Amino acid sequence: MKDSVTILSTLVTPDGTTWIASASVDTKVIVWKREANSEEFKAVQVLAFGSKIIETLKLGILPGDVPILAASGVDMLIYLFVVKDGKVCGITFTC
Repeated sequence: MKDSVTILSTLVTPDGTTWIASASVDTKVIVWKREANSEEFKAVQVLAFGSKIIETLKLGILPGDVPILAASGVDMLIYLFVVKDGKVCGITFTC
């Protein structure tokens, strides 16, 4: 049960790229990507949240077809991540 996926969010961008974000009880979020003409998903990045369990995930798209990921947990923080130069980069806001 340690690595059980607890939540998923998916997004297909206008160029046909599919993104998946998965959170699990091991406090990690994995961002996956599949190119439009590919059958295979590849892990882009593993986001570690220490002892914080992520309870919600939502993938969306910003102007310029930039994927954005919002995540939150019981710590009352909202984590935002965007893909920049093939890497997942993030900032944190407090409520």
